Amino acid sequence: LFTHEIPKDFMGASQILTRFDRNLETNTLNYLTTKVCPIKGEVDAIRQVVNSLKNEHLKRFTLLVLSNPTVYTLFWTSKVYGNKPCDCGSLPAYSRKMADHVSQMAFAQPTDKEYAMVYALLHGIGRIWCNRENEFEQLTEHLDPETVGYDVLYKALVRLSDASPDDAEALDWLFSGRWRKGGPGFLAEIGALVDGLSEEIAKPFITPSHRGHPNWRPIVVE
Repeated sequence: LFTHEIPKDFMGASQILTRFDRNLETNTLNYLTTKVCPIKGEVDAIRQVVNSLKNEHLKRFTLLVLSNPTVYTLFWTSKVYGNKPCDCGSLPAYSRKMADHVSQMAFAQPTDKEYAMVYALLHGIGRIWCNRENEFEQLTEHLDPETVGYDVLYKALVRLSDASPDDAEALDWLFSGRWRKGGPGFLAEIGALVDGLSEEIAKPFITPSHRGHPNWRPIVVE
């Protein structure tokens, strides 16, 4: 989304648009039609998840990721896995269910819950690239979804670090997968929680035919 400004003294005169400025504060979810996702109700459901975040830094980070041009265009029709037309939209549905499940759990600190919600919602974002075999195969054939997703999220993490270094550091531990090798205990718990929940939530979206495919890989990155 872009905005432009026209000086007041131009009002009433001929106006020529000479520049677009990207408005990074715009909530792009507000401009999405609910029909952009093949699975009914998912756009509104993800809006609710994002709007429920109390930490404004985490909310802006999530919106910035969802405003990434490729994410904004392809996320809503992407698949957890598979190439069948009926699989379209399974990635946002899976991601939303992950965030919903996490939001119902008890955490030691409210911020911990919001870290978990953001991680649950966006941890599968790399599947936009990894599961579109014909479009991005050469770019992602040797990479797992976590690695691809972290690369996509990196710029948003850098922007978050300028506003809230602690939040950025926590999310970097989660999305990079560093939590598997140690680090703050509460982040390791969040990472393990989302990892464990992921396989269960993904089951309805992974058919036996997917498991038999030679390139099939489970959601959880070992």
